[in-house]
Amino acid sequence: MFLDIEYINKFSPYPVTDYRQYLTFTTDANIDYKVTFQKDSSGYFGDKTYHFIFTQVKNYPKHSVKDENVQKTLLTIIEAFFKNDTHILIYICDATDERQLARHRLFKKWFKKYEIDFFMSDDIISSKDLNGTEIQCAAIIIKKSNPKAHEYISKFCELIASLKK
Repeated sequence: MFLDIEYINKFSPYPVTDYRQYLTFTTDANIDYKVTFQKDSSGYFGDKTYHFIFTQVKNYPKHSVKDENVQKTLLTIIEAFFKNDTHILIYICDATDERQLARHRLFKKWFKKYEIDFFMSDDIISSKDLNGTEIQCAAIIIKKSNPKAHEYISKFCELIASLKK
C-alpha cells in the first residue's frame, strides 16, 4: 500500500499489517479489522481520490465492545493517508446490517478533532426501491491546504443533490 506503515505503527495503539492491497489490525478483544483505500475510477474528483473502506474481517456480535483504540488506530491510518495534501477521501457507510446511520454519527464524532485542518462535507441520501427505503450516508474529506478543496466540496454537494432527485 502507498501509506507509511512505519509512521502508522509508531502512533497506532494496535499494530497494523500492510498486505499491499489493504491493512489489517486486531483488537485486544480479538476482533479483526480490514482497511482499504480504493482508488476512485470515476475521475469526478481527480486522480487522487480514494474510497475509504473499513470492515470487520469476521462477523462479530452486533454490538461490539467500545474500544477507543479502534478509533485511534483508524485516525492514525487516515492521518498517514493525508500526508499527501492533495488526497481526497470519500466514504459511504456500510448498509448491509442497517447500522449505517450509527456508523455515520460515530465517524463524524471521531472526526471532530480534525476540523481545524480538514473540510468534511457529509449527507444522507434516501432512495426507494422495490424493497423499501434505502439510506446511504456519504462524506468527502479534504485537507484545507488542498488548493482545490472548495471546488471539490462544491462538486460533492452537486453530486449528492443530483442523487436526491
